[in-house]
Amino acid sequence: MTLSIYRNGVVVESVTIDDTAKLSQSFMGGNYLNVPLTVTRKLDVLPLDYVFFEGERYTLYDEPESRVFDGMIDYTLIFHAPADR
Repeated sequence: MTLSIYRNGVVVESVTIDDTAKLSQSFMGGNYLNVPLTVTRKLDVLPLDYVFFEGERYTLYDEPESRVFDGMIDYTLIFHAPADR
């Protein structure tokens, strides 16, 4: 599945996600989309970028976590539902 990441209404990245991407929902803990990625280049992703997943908009509020290993970059992107912040 391809996930488009938007900034001000424009797609800034399109990434392929697999079944490790996970939507987490809890009564008191909020709703968020956890997207782990491994890529070969630095992503152009900033806080306040957003995605649409299952008809909902999820926003990245924090700087993405990343680490470099053997020329690959592992990212953990956590996008939050509007009521989560």
